Amino acid sequence: MASMMEDSRVLGFLFGTDEMRAVWSEKNWVQKWLDTEAALARAQGELGVIPRETADVIVSHARAEEIDMDALAEGFRSSITIVPLLNAFKKSLPGDAGEYVHWGATSQDIYDTGLVLMEREACSIILRDAKACLSAILALVKKYRDTPEAGRTHVVHAIPITFGFKAAGWADELGREIERFKEMEKRAFVLEMGGAVGTLASQPEKGLETQEKMAEILGLRVPLIAWHTARDNQAELASDLALLAGTMGRICYEIFTLQRTEILELEEPFFKGKIGSSTMPHKRNPAVLENVLALLRNVRTTAPALEKARYILENLIVYEDHMKKNLFLQKGLMMSECVMMHLARKLGRLTAHHIVYDACMEAYEKEIPLKDVLMKTKVVTDDFTEEEIDTMLNPEQYLGLAPIFCDRVLEAYKEYMG
Repeated sequence: MASMMEDSRVLGFLFGTDEMRAVWSEKNWVQKWLDTEAALARAQGELGVIPRETADVIVSHARAEEIDMDALAEGFRSSITIVPLLNAFKKSLPGDAGEYVHWGATSQDIYDTGLVLMEREACSIILRDAKACLSAILALVKKYRDTPEAGRTHVVHAIPITFGFKAAGWADELGREIERFKEMEKRAFVLEMGGAVGTLASQPEKGLETQEKMAEILGLRVPLIAWHTARDNQAELASDLALLAGTMGRICYEIFTLQRTEILELEEPFFKGKIGSSTMPHKRNPAVLENVLALLRNVRTTAPALEKARYILENLIVYEDHMKKNLFLQKGLMMSECVMMHLARKLGRLTAHHIVYDACMEAYEKEIPLKDVLMKTKVVTDDFTEEEIDTMLNPEQYLGLAPIFCDRVLEAYKEYMG
């Protein structure tokens, strides 16, 4: 029986993916340590620090499958250094090859480099899924570039936007997170190989060359100086994960909010047979969104959250007719700015605001159309015809540059479009 929920066969899918579980498995931890030891041996073999043929033997046997995991686990009960791994690895090597393993290295070199290799592997999955989410959002931007929707601030109607404009905001934010991730890689994915205190005193002649070759073999950057005690690079990675989690959380929460029965402009993917409630057959609960929002409170689960978010975004149900209906929900109040700006050209900005404010409060409290109040306001009808007032109150005619901003975002992130 699984001791961690992430490993549960029944509910594990809620907290992780098979792909990410494989990255952070014990076997992969051991493999990444062995990959580091193998890269060290190969580099030193090529440089003549250790016999070339011995290095070849070490590299060929650096496989987690050859390690006695039970013996390794027992060894770590009494040591937190890399020695238990070295002992287990030595037993798997023929002849005296084990005597040349870990030549000039220290435990922290292997721990840190192995961790970086795992982080890089995990981040490649996260970046892949983030790009897929961005691609799905850009498809929404393109498709709904001109689809009017109520703009909302402080959870209430503001002025009209387009759904494409809303999605373009999501895309731009997620695009920046992706760029941050790519920028972070050059600082976080750095080799660690400095020996006891980082001075390479154990490898005075070929130490720097060994570093360079190891970095080349492992696909990592060469450190300027040992970073045994520095963790800013790891902190940056964690910070970028937190930012990404925040961005995906904001996007998914907005979709979640817009799935409310009273609004229902968006809905997470639904298929016949998906059950929302054991007692209420009508329910179409946003279960996946709720799962994602819960996951994103814990940055470690960003990858499964991204996988689920990708599913939502690629299959998002958009109710254009509901968006249009909601534009007129407040019977013209959403268009107060538009009315005010038209009046301002003849009456002045502050005077216009006062007139429209009074009209809006009356319309709101009496729950009548704003047009009805405007049509009985003499200072308005003296200067504007009923047709002009209808134009002022038409939300589809007050979208500003929303479609243009959609185009700008589509152009900026066109490399991610499917």
